[in-house]
Amino acid sequence: MKDFSELSEELACCASRTGGVLTDFVPDHIPPSYAPHALLEPTHLDFSLNYLIEEKTLHAVVVQTFVNNRDNSSPNDASLLSSITLNAVSFFNLSVEGAGVSHYYDGEVLNLNWNTPFASHESRSVKISYSIIEPISGLFFEVPDKHFPNRTTYSITDHESERARYWIPCVDFPAVRTTLSFTIDAPATYTAVANGTLLSETVTGDRKVTKYHLDTPCPSYLICVAVGDFVVVDDESVNGMPIKYLAPKGVSSKDLFDTFSKTPSMVKWMEKKLDYKFPWSKYYQIMTKNIGGAMENISLVTWANGKVVDRFLGGELQMGVDSTNVHEMAHTYFGDLLVIRHFEHVWLKESWATYFSSLWLEDTSSKEEFQYDLFRSADRYIGETKRYMRPIVTRRYKSSWSMFDMHTYPGGSYRLHMLRKHIGDETFWRGVQAYIKKYAKSVVETDDFRMCLEKESGINLVPFFEQWIYSKGYPKLKGTFTYEAKEKYALITLEQTQVNHDAQIPFFQIDVEVQITDKDGNVYSSVVKFQDPLQTKVFTVIKMGLTEPKVVAIDPNQKILYGLEMELSENILIGTASEAKDVPNRIIAYRSLIKKGTYSAMKAVEEFILKESFYGIRNQVAAALADSKTQSAINILAKMVENETEPRAMFFIINACHIRDEQLRESLLKVLKRTDIPYRARYSALAGLGIQRHPEDVDYLMSVAKDNQQLGQYGFIRRGAFLGLGYSRSPVAFKYLLSRLQPGLELEDTRESLNNAIAASAFWQSEQDMKLAIEEIEQLLRDPVMDVRYSAISSLVKIKSKPSLGKIQSSKPSFEARERLYIDKLINTLTAGGKDGLGTVMTLTSELESKIKKLDEQNRAYEARLTELSKSFAALSTTAKPTV
Repeated sequence: MKDFSELSEELACCASRTGGVLTDFVPDHIPPSYAPHALLEPTHLDFSLNYLIEEKTLHAVVVQTFVNNRDNSSPNDASLLSSITLNAVSFFNLSVEGAGVSHYYDGEVLNLNWNTPFASHESRSVKISYSIIEPISGLFFEVPDKHFPNRTTYSITDHESERARYWIPCVDFPAVRTTLSFTIDAPATYTAVANGTLLSETVTGDRKVTKYHLDTPCPSYLICVAVGDFVVVDDESVNGMPIKYLAPKGVSSKDLFDTFSKTPSMVKWMEKKLDYKFPWSKYYQIMTKNIGGAMENISLVTWANGKVVDRFLGGELQMGVDSTNVHEMAHTYFGDLLVIRHFEHVWLKESWATYFSSLWLEDTSSKEEFQYDLFRSADRYIGETKRYMRPIVTRRYKSSWSMFDMHTYPGGSYRLHMLRKHIGDETFWRGVQAYIKKYAKSVVETDDFRMCLEKESGINLVPFFEQWIYSKGYPKLKGTFTYEAKEKYALITLEQTQVNHDAQIPFFQIDVEVQITDKDGNVYSSVVKFQDPLQTKVFTVIKMGLTEPKVVAIDPNQKILYGLEMELSENILIGTASEAKDVPNRIIAYRSLIKKGTYSAMKAVEEFILKESFYGIRNQVAAALADSKTQSAINILAKMVENETEPRAMFFIINACHIRDEQLRESLLKVLKRTDIPYRARYSALAGLGIQRHPEDVDYLMSVAKDNQQLGQYGFIRRGAFLGLGYSRSPVAFKYLLSRLQPGLELEDTRESLNNAIAASAFWQSEQDMKLAIEEIEQLLRDPVMDVRYSAISSLVKIKSKPSLGKIQSSKPSFEARERLYIDKLINTLTAGGKDGLGTVMTLTSELESKIKKLDEQNRAYEARLTELSKSFAALSTTAKPTV
């Protein structure tokens, strides 16, 4: 699973909600979680599925085979050989048939009990019949209705991490794997796809029966079935393996092909990288609504709505789509072929898939792109550690979905890169290839991976894993640099400041490379070695030549994951920002210069960033300038946004201009007049224009919001116009936004942005209008689309509507378990008292906002009065006659 991090960082309104929402990750009272027992194992699921998609109903019969695979097993708990519990949520008309079996079903789990225990290697089958009607998760139906009559009809599944249970009776944990057979009965005009190999299609009247079979043992979260009115595009086969792309009718076949056209070359590249032939009989990818990001189901990868891009959106997003494509494909090996035993080992699939996206850039793009991708991995992980720290492998979590966070994705990815650097490229890849060959079609744990690398390298990796995988945190380095001009040497001191035994954050035994380049271009290198936990502060002395240092680079080859605060002179920071050979040290130097904020530092930032050739550095500098918010930073941003032409940078740099400032307003207006601005960049410019809250801009934003010729793919432009109107706080704009809230008036893709826009503006409206907004948003808590319901809750929390708490609580049963975590978090935000400090801050913030609101109202009245006086003065000037 990839949560499409590229988009989740850029557009909060579009993002899938990632696992790490809990401030302290896990409360102290939560016990460890363990994989289920494996005495009685489900080994095969034979599905007979009858679809009534228009009725949002599935009639299912599942014949499930159970086996005792143990020799002469005699557990202390004898019931382990005569009973099993299956997850099964909200099944209707359930019945169970099988020799000697009885059952009990409580709406959440199905208990099967046999009157005699299983003998060694005995197998038994049970037939489970049931209906699924309008499920809240796992199985989704997309059907036209009176509000959205142009929807394409289909059904699709999406299970990670524990959502197969909403339509499949199963042990819904990764360690339990079964082979699969599907018999799919659906309207003859529909396409049906599932895991495995297509066996047959038979049409009888207006119905079609499609059969698939998968021989590879598959965990429940990787099972996938899709049935509906799809467009299907074929690509070239690889080693006889067909590759196809699917999407709901109405999606452009050309865009579908162009979006995924690198897939065959990615398959060939990955096979060579891992020395293992792609293990599936087909490789299909399908994009629909209802999917969270993208999902690596065996032989049938699913993608969220919005990921098929046209040539305009592709200029901004194609690299991110390619990254996700590689990510999901890497799961073929890491997660699908080798399945994690339980969720504490989720890094063995998600960290690997994330790292493979970086490796694709390393092998097919520039060195700068690879360095930048690694830098962003470190940045994202470190950003999350400001909220909480946990070991990469831990059995304590509130929900398995909590493990799908920035610790697992980029944090684990960078640790894999460190392992590669630690034991060497060739040794690393031989160990990885051996690991795949040894454990193919098996479950794996972290130590399985470690021992394969140890066997290949001869290096004891226990210390590495103890530090980086089983412990919390990372090295936080504080450094100083001194140059002695007379003796011609440099002294670099580094100190680890993160050590906290009470918090179980350790000292890290690491070697940190340092590199100095003088004004003549000569390079001097050394290594700072941290070896003794009692010596957290160490140094190195570097003898130099005749000229002064110009560039100082720490860890220029990205061998270590670390944070750094380094005292460097302004001249060296300028030299490093402009001339360092690696991307991370240039970014860090720019950030330090902006933090210094002196006139000379900011002049240097302006001079060199406007000449910077790599867009990633420009993106990061723009973000740092936006955080600074000084006038000199804003001046630089204004020039950057007017100069930028790279589609991959425009959105980020425009987003950094979401600061109220007349100069930035003028720059945004210039940007909006350009014809080369792609959808997301225009979206951000419209939102940023609204933030300026200039009365003259409301009419323009309104015109864009009403212009059906300015929608943009997936409604990006209209979404930006909505947000701009919301940020403007204009009463006229607010009333217009409210008038568009009813389902069917706007594109479905714009509904969440519309909610967000109303929430951004509501506080600044009259009490009567705010109450009206709350009433309208509360209606959306019953909307059939989950994302709309969630955005309604989020909007009510932003508005601080405490009277809505009861309605929010009542809506929770319409969400599945993992979504309820986020809703509880939002409810806690809304109800927080003063005891924990958060409530005090919220109270003070609310009081401050109320005062600002009153000042804003007074300012509006003042501006209106000035306007009237100006008109009166103009009229007098026109009619008055000169006196002689």
